[in-house]
Amino acid sequence: MKPKFSLTDELASRSRSIDFYGIGNLLLPNPDPVLKKQGRDITIYQELLTDDRVAGGMINRTAASKALLWEINRDQATVRQHKAVREIFNKLAMNRIIEQTLKARGFGFAPLEVMWSLRDGLIVPVDLVLKPQQWFLFDQGNILKFRSRENYIIGEELPRYKFLCPTNEADYANPYGLGLLSRCFWPVTFKRGGWKFWVTFAEKFGQVWPIGKLPRSATAEQTTALLDVLDRMLQDGSAVIPDDGSIDLMESGTKTATSDLFRGVIAEANSAITTVWLGHAGAGESTPGKLGGESLATDVRDDLRDDDANLVMETLQQLIDWTCEINWGSSDNSPTFIMREKDQIDISQAERDDKLSTAMKLSGLTLTREYYQKTYGLDEEDVGSSDSLLVTRDSKKGQLPVTSNESRVTASFAEGAPDTLTRLVDHAGDRLDRSTSAWLDTVKQIVTHAESLEELRDSILAAYPDLPVEETARIMAEETMKAAMMGRMEAAAGD
Repeated sequence: MKPKFSLTDELASRSRSIDFYGIGNLLLPNPDPVLKKQGRDITIYQELLTDDRVAGGMINRTAASKALLWEINRDQATVRQHKAVREIFNKLAMNRIIEQTLKARGFGFAPLEVMWSLRDGLIVPVDLVLKPQQWFLFDQGNILKFRSRENYIIGEELPRYKFLCPTNEADYANPYGLGLLSRCFWPVTFKRGGWKFWVTFAEKFGQVWPIGKLPRSATAEQTTALLDVLDRMLQDGSAVIPDDGSIDLMESGTKTATSDLFRGVIAEANSAITTVWLGHAGAGESTPGKLGGESLATDVRDDLRDDDANLVMETLQQLIDWTCEINWGSSDNSPTFIMREKDQIDISQAERDDKLSTAMKLSGLTLTREYYQKTYGLDEEDVGSSDSLLVTRDSKKGQLPVTSNESRVTASFAEGAPDTLTRLVDHAGDRLDRSTSAWLDTVKQIVTHAESLEELRDSILAAYPDLPVEETARIMAEETMKAAMMGRMEAAAGD
């Protein structure tokens, strides 16, 4: 009889599969094929880091992500949460944390212990520490456990909020992940073998062979003595022999071809290692002095760098969510951790700042030069003064004062302007005053209660969709049309 399951039950599980061999939640061995074949633990991969190409590939891969800019976006979080999380991350050793997080790429998984502390009334993370992978295991439920002295075989459960564990190519069958060092094992092994045989070959065939000649009547003692002379000759370069003997120096005619064979094995191994880490074989195929060769040898493919950045963002976003859950009870609207290139402009941020700048002008405020430089990474020479003019209306005098950063110019319609134009300006101003009075009152309330420039920006942006901009635009369009029609009529009458 088939067992009954609901849609919420897990049907294909380890406990029901044909591969299940454990009892209860026992350990799940690391299914890495290299580790299984070698009968060793993950420490075997630590030995690979002594290889120059393996270490260089890991360094280049990590450096590509560390070169990105990181920031904390507020999104739907409160101002208090955003400010607190930003201050927490500003005090973390982010370069080291990013480097340790990306160790998951090499080893398959990276258990990071979160060190918490009480600061300013909040429980905050003060450090993330990578612990050795061989101290941990996964059980039949794919749960990370610590191999303590008391529970070495099945491990002990870890408390919540204590360990972050980024992984590389992990899945249900292999929660340990598959590290890039696993793919480097055999290339490094053959490379080391190539070096060993190449050195042995160089010692044996890289120099000339001295061959001694004796007459057929030579005794065994004479032959042994000549061999001793040849040995000393290899070491010292000189020898003394009887006048009836001779020594010839011979070279191997095939030593160059054999040497190229060993060199080719090592070059292929280097290319394979570089491809694993950087996504191309540039380091193995580039030629020193060739245009673009040096850059090709160290560049990391953009998609691999972005993938690494996503791994870091997912890991640290989990840390932010935990911080919000512990201190504010929920992570539903927590701030977000993002990484981006230094020259990458956040279009959504620019659009928000454009709306903010428009709304702030109504209250006589403006975003500072320092704000734009800090937000968009602009240098001092990148920011210039604006010569654009800001036109405002003086409804009492019927004048249009025109102001800029440097001067203030007044143009008056009172002298020489038709009475009709003056009436149109006054009428349009009165309609706009009634339309925007509620708008200005809302902005003034926001400005009065804002505690910081960041809170002012976010509050104005939040209220912007509710401001009566459509009514204001309609009034301006109608009055402009009236002015145009009146001008045509007066021009026609003048003719």
